[in-house]
Amino acid sequence: MERDAEPELTSVMLASEGFFETVRWQPALGRAPLAEEEVAGVPPVAVLSHNFWTTRFAADPDILGSEFDLSGERFKVIGVLPEGTEFLNPNLHIFAPLRLGPPEPSKRGSRAYSILGRLASGVSLADADREMRTLSAALAAEHPAANRGRELGVSPMRDRLVAPQNKSLMALLQGGLVFVLMIASANVANLLLVQCQRRSRELAVRSALGAGRSRIFSQLLIESLALASIALAVGLGLAWAAIRALQATLGAQLPRSFQPELDVGVLLFTAALAGLAGLLFGFVPALRAARPDLVNLLREGGRSGAIGVRRWLSKGLVVGQIALAMALLSGSVILVDAIEYLQFSSPGFDSKGLLTVNLQLPERRHETSESVSTFYRQAAQRISQLPGVEAASFVATLPRSPFNVTRPYSIEGEVEDPQTPPKTIRISTTPQHFKSLGVALLRGRDFSLA
Repeated sequence: MERDAEPELTSVMLASEGFFETVRWQPALGRAPLAEEEVAGVPPVAVLSHNFWTTRFAADPDILGSEFDLSGERFKVIGVLPEGTEFLNPNLHIFAPLRLGPPEPSKRGSRAYSILGRLASGVSLADADREMRTLSAALAAEHPAANRGRELGVSPMRDRLVAPQNKSLMALLQGGLVFVLMIASANVANLLLVQCQRRSRELAVRSALGAGRSRIFSQLLIESLALASIALAVGLGLAWAAIRALQATLGAQLPRSFQPELDVGVLLFTAALAGLAGLLFGFVPALRAARPDLVNLLREGGRSGAIGVRRWLSKGLVVGQIALAMALLSGSVILVDAIEYLQFSSPGFDSKGLLTVNLQLPERRHETSESVSTFYRQAAQRISQLPGVEAASFVATLPRSPFNVTRPYSIEGEVEDPQTPPKTIRISTTPQHFKSLGVALLRGRDFSLA
């Protein structure tokens, strides 16, 4: 990129040496960063994503060794990732070495980094977790001021990416799908039972002519499985169309690993479930039809004696179907109400007309905290003076953001347990923040620049 080009906001990941080996990435072009490139003073280097290389550098095959400006600093390209390689965020395009520098005792309490590791062969998750907790206990004993109430642990990355409320929501949705499947299966079983009643004389004649019960039973069970196979094909077709629509609308917003797709596992599970439903709900009708009352069925006008049990089974299936439908309806109402509450409930501030902008300052142009403070203060003042703007402020993290950090606190005169101190979310902001949110203070005043 040229130095006079229009600035562009992109996502950058800073990682220490060993990251590429941990995630098992091998650049398609060039190499991964080296440990010596994490030292301050060494010219900075970067590895580009395949999409960034294609869209911003026109897939230049001679990209290695070229340079581009990033936050006022000149980076040299040393590698390009293979196509399809992605780490959680689809907009993460640049990977550069993390330069921690020498440890500073005053910053021991800073916890701005995440640790990513891969278990070695033969090491269980419980063993790694036990070892990390032993290490955290040793750190707490050595540095009680910075590590009080802190404990290290190991957890699968999948569990850290999916929030507990999302797991509960998925469990509710899957439960609803089970109800739908049971209702549809009960309905089909009822239709099969009615169909067997209509074919009772036909089956009785076949039985009188020498067809064995196993033959009739297997025929009707095969018909039930054929019906389940047709439903499976139609369902997979609808699922494929729905997934294509989701990928077209949400594909650019979701990481590749989170995008829905019909893989082999899903196809096999769906086929097994359809086969089980066909066998389970086709078994009773086939069993009843394979044991006809030949005397009553072949006697002219004799119908009532042979179909009493079938009618009882049919009514039982109808009752079960209605019961399942009511349970599903109740659960659906609760689920929809919960989703509406999460989406449309009052967030605690007036969100109407509220606009947000993500802003990051280049460190090369604002190296001191005074320079950063001056920029934000002047920018907030100028934005608040624009026509149609009631108030403007800067905030570290937005309300209800999942990235808000909790920090321990203490109340003067009260004694807390040092192992489990109380914690709260602390958000740094500029004056007029509460006015921007439309929140009126009950007592006291807003922040000031003094």
